[in-house]
Amino acid sequence: MTRGAGAFSISPTIRVHAVVSWDSPAVTLFQERTLINSNGECTKCVLQHIKDNLFQMFRDGTASPTDRLPDNSTLLHAWFWCPWRDLITDSDPQSSGRMQAFIRDLIEAGVPVDEQDLEGRTVLDVAIQQPSWIYRIPILDWSAVAGFEVLRDLLTYGSPMKSPCPGLPTDRVPDLSFDHERATSEYQAAQMTRELLQCNEFEDFVLSELDTAILTKSEASLARLLALEAVKHCEPSARFSGYLGVLWLCLGWPEGIRITLQSGLPQDDRSICYCFRHACREGEHECARILLEYMKDIQPYAVSAAISTNNPEIFSEVIRRWAVRQSRLREMALQCLPNEAISTLPETTDGLLDTKTSSIHRALFSRGIQTDFGYDFCFHVDTVYNYVVGDMFAAQMAYDAGFTDLNQPDPNGITPLMALCCGPGWPLDDSDLPLVFFTRIVHWMVGKGANLYQVSAAGYPALWYLAEEFGLGIHNAGILGLRSPLLLDLDPEKRVLKQIADPQTAKLLSTFLTDRFRDECICACGEHGCSALLLLLHRSGSAYGCKDIALYSDRAADLSPEFFTPEDRVIMSQVIIRYLTFKALELTHTCHHGNMQPHSAVYCNFKHDLADDWSEIRDEQRLLIEQLDSLVAEFTAEYSQLIVRLYDYVQYYWQPRMDEVLAAPKEGFDEDEVRRVQEVGVIGC
Repeated sequence: MTRGAGAFSISPTIRVHAVVSWDSPAVTLFQERTLINSNGECTKCVLQHIKDNLFQMFRDGTASPTDRLPDNSTLLHAWFWCPWRDLITDSDPQSSGRMQAFIRDLIEAGVPVDEQDLEGRTVLDVAIQQPSWIYRIPILDWSAVAGFEVLRDLLTYGSPMKSPCPGLPTDRVPDLSFDHERATSEYQAAQMTRELLQCNEFEDFVLSELDTAILTKSEASLARLLALEAVKHCEPSARFSGYLGVLWLCLGWPEGIRITLQSGLPQDDRSICYCFRHACREGEHECARILLEYMKDIQPYAVSAAISTNNPEIFSEVIRRWAVRQSRLREMALQCLPNEAISTLPETTDGLLDTKTSSIHRALFSRGIQTDFGYDFCFHVDTVYNYVVGDMFAAQMAYDAGFTDLNQPDPNGITPLMALCCGPGWPLDDSDLPLVFFTRIVHWMVGKGANLYQVSAAGYPALWYLAEEFGLGIHNAGILGLRSPLLLDLDPEKRVLKQIADPQTAKLLSTFLTDRFRDECICACGEHGCSALLLLLHRSGSAYGCKDIALYSDRAADLSPEFFTPEDRVIMSQVIIRYLTFKALELTHTCHHGNMQPHSAVYCNFKHDLADDWSEIRDEQRLLIEQLDSLVAEFTAEYSQLIVRLYDYVQYYWQPRMDEVLAAPKEGFDEDEVRRVQEVGVIGC
């Protein structure tokens, strides 16, 4: 604005920018850099490659520094949405400086640094919340973390911060079955924000007075501000929407936690439980003790959180309160439910409620009987032993607390042994060897009286449920191994072999391989009904190929030869060869077990309403099934004459023959066959 001859002359500046798509050339370049880096190129080369290509786009008009994405985010937002910190490594001290120079060059080229997207997120909000920041060890000095200087530079260049917990919802408590990594990144973002505050002037932040009091650890200011909020929310029905945010931001500051809980604000037990879980996981034991003191109800999730502390004092208190909770729930059921309802429930005389809990809670809920037992109770079948994640000390404490009935069935006959999970329900960093941990808890439970052959209401023994979970553990070996320092450098096959080398794990696998129990299933994947081995194959085969089961069975037979008679070896090889051939021919499963397992594929009885569909499928695939039977007869006869291991046979005999079969031209159907298939409902023959 300039002034001349008695008047003002105004020359407005208008920012013009183009809105580009999510797959615009510049954004695609950012996303492709992960692939570039995966080839082992140095970070210097990667950043230089991106910079050269991006600036060429600026020059030829393919992209512009002021481009915006559909959510109003800038190119800097897009850069930090990618796992940018992967390009900064502790092993390369200069990598952080190169990243700082790269960001500075983008800003000097005209990429806005002070803009927000439609949700109000600044560039710094996005950068600090990036999940690739996650550390799995306690950090004592956040300012020393690789890449921290990049965040300081963003403040210096003018990017404000909207919130010290940019990823944490302030108006609701996240689902307690939350994403552990997301919550960990929120916690660590808050810790880095506190460190940034100590390194920069406050005007770079858009912080409330309450946030500032917590981040500067001012006890007097926090108490004063919360007292004012307590006056505003003095009504019993009043709810302070920022309660979770205050507690969360206080993690790492026990005095702040206690001041908040004693402030007179209406306590939100869900928020307290959420913060307790992460205080445990992040090593904030003093904060966890205080939160536990004020927690009104103990949820199953608190059990696994307490175990992650490796602190016997915290875990023993949690398991004691969980036992009291279960005892009270049982008494409430006996007092409040009518006799006819109680008679339909499983008996509750032996030990504390465990797998029976869901049916008791469901019965109370269906009759409108209010309880003070939790806000997020699961109606699916579960057991406290799922939450000890292979920790035998914790399992023994649970047993000593009264969870002694290890054959306690729910209304569907599901026992604690049947309800066990293998790996996916456990925190990844606690599951270095999921199959070994799973075997350990199974072995311990059997030693305490759990019956491997107790049958569920669906007619299946506990062993089958365990076989399916074991197969799921094999399926997830690659995923879980990515976070395990013990398995990180191994391919999926070797990750499983490393775990099968454990003697107890080899014996459990051998039990599945040699079990003779069969159901009445007529699916073509098994010749005489389904078995524990077929369930294991079915659950493990989609990720890395069923052929590896032949390798694992060979190894189990080597480690536990006492489990295998000559007849067992013949039956096992026939089952595996038939299943592999079934899969190769792409036949359709018509198995009876359906959803037998609470966690995966098995929980109800045979679905009679699907019987007609299954008959139609079998009729439709009649010729393929005949081919399957013929090939299996050929394979088993050949294998019986060769003195080779099963895996070698599959690799060097079965696979080439199947490649030959699948490559052969398909024979056409005659007119009578076409007419017959059309009559059973197949379209397009």
